[in-house]
Amino acid sequence: MAWIQVRKLDILQLMDDISVNLGVKVERSRLWIGLINVCLAAVAVSIVVTIGFIGLIAPHASRLLIGPRHHKLVPVSKLLGAFPLVAADLIGRTVFAPRKYHQDSLSS
Repeated sequence: MAWIQVRKLDILQLMDDISVNLGVKVERSRLWIGLINVCLAAVAVSIVVTIGFIGLIAPHASRLLIGPRHHKLVPVSKLLGAFPLVAADLIGRTVFAPRKYHQDSLSS
């Protein structure tokens, strides 16, 4: 749903008068996009509570890297949010992996 709204997001960055002249219903679009964003945030936080901060940082970092255009910002935000998560999981599974001890090694 968010991906479908990227054109409207780009238009809404303009002034309200220009957005209306381009055929966007400003108040309705803001309400709909806000509802989508709240639902996406609620789902993300409910699934991964302890790592929710990545969801707050990724869009802002992406905007600094590539600019305000939403057709590029949405996929880059997803990748920028996923990368630290996958890296942390990899480090946790390899570097800090639990070690299994045999009973023989404990007695000697």
